[in-house]
Amino acid sequence: MNLSLFILLGVYLVIACRKICGIPVKIWQAMTAGALLVLMTGRISPLSAIQAINLDVMVFLLGMFVLGEALILSGYLSSLAYGILHRVKSADGLVLMI
Repeated sequence: MNLSLFILLGVYLVIACRKICGIPVKIWQAMTAGALLVLMTGRISPLSAIQAINLDVMVFLLGMFVLGEALILSGYLSSLAYGILHRVKSADGLVLMI
């Protein structure tokens, strides 16, 4: 089996089982450990890893996180959800509204 694939499956397994097995690992910690393992085993060079970073995507994600947090802190998302879902009386109605 390809070592990179084995590392990827290990990261997914840790993320999936962390709540079930009580493993005190955050998602970013599991992903960082996987990235370090790939670098340490030589599956990808540090230069290739740095070159693979897409700054446009990073800036876009930063903007989305900032916007999402601002919408949460302002209470807009809560009022929007209430406005859409306040008439729902059953699980079937919830499925229809969504």
